[in-house]
Amino acid sequence: MKKLLILGFIMIFHLSCKAQSIMPIETMTNYIYKENGIPKTITYFKDINHLLDKYVGTWKGTYNNRNFEFSITKYTSIYEGLSQDELLIRYIITTTNGTIIEDTRSETNDNCSIEGNFIKNAYYALTYSGRDTQCGQSGNVFITMVKNTGNTQMKLFLEQDQVLLHEEICPNGRSPQVLPMDQILLTKQ
Repeated sequence: MKKLLILGFIMIFHLSCKAQSIMPIETMTNYIYKENGIPKTITYFKDINHLLDKYVGTWKGTYNNRNFEFSITKYTSIYEGLSQDELLIRYIITTTNGTIIEDTRSETNDNCSIEGNFIKNAYYALTYSGRDTQCGQSGNVFITMVKNTGNTQMKLFLEQDQVLLHEEICPNGRSPQVLPMDQILLTKQ
């Protein structure tokens, strides 16, 4: 009788569970470009194969008389019932004499953030929103590991969004970019 009762509870529990599936993060692009998008049965794009882990840490580089320090963390975001592992980048940019140009390390919201979850052709693409997003400080940041460096060197560059600027919002035109639009080399600290 006990076995029957336990079996009944297991069946009820099993039937009450919603069908869910976890997919590797690298398969997400397969669904994004399909006509039907991501199936409702997929509930989590997880970094099962630890592809994002190599990016986590502090990265430094110098370009155009500026020092760049990027702090990269991995987290799980949830949007409309879909969980996905992503990277979040906060940064400090200084002149070579130490004057701070931009520092987002203490930001707690989506302002001045670089975050994303898109892997394609060995590049990781993240969405960038700067302090003056409405006036053009936005785009996609691309990062990739440099081969044969043991994941200690990474390339980074910004592809600026092409946005239509409104004169009343941006009377001085496009805001200058603080991130490099040319590829720079960063070293893991």
